[in-house]
Amino acid sequence: MRRLLGSALALALALAGCAGEAPPPVIELGTGVTGFEPLAAGGMPPIYEGSQGGYHIYVHMRGRHLEGGAVELAVSASGGDGSLRCRGFYPEVELVDVGGGWSELAEPIRCYVPEPVGMPGQTLRLELSAVDGDGRAASDLRMIVAGEIVPR
Repeated sequence: MRRLLGSALALALALAGCAGEAPPPVIELGTGVTGFEPLAAGGMPPIYEGSQGGYHIYVHMRGRHLEGGAVELAVSASGGDGSLRCRGFYPEVELVDVGGGWSELAEPIRCYVPEPVGMPGQTLRLELSAVDGDGRAASDLRMIVAGEIVPR
């Protein structure tokens, strides 16, 4: 009887630990200058010329189950030949609750483009990865077509 009680207690403790685990984080890659806009495969986000002469693509994100406070983001896009066409790293971003269990970026991040010449019309693999404050990771990617260059 004592052995059965010990086994039941061990099982109850194991199940209690599983019940408290948060669901895995999920993110959705998007675009948008003033708010999140879904980005479909084949979407054509423009390349913006910045005020200091650099170029970038605005990237937005929404997510669920991102825990532990600070969220780190990395974004990159590569061409069909594997060449890196843009990238950005953000060690801590601000998320705002938008309801329904979703949070989104308070403002878009930028994927910095070192050389925009020849990029409009090029198919790119745009990838976003997130790591939450608890060290849990999520990622999303889209095959996009680089849009036109928008001068400042």
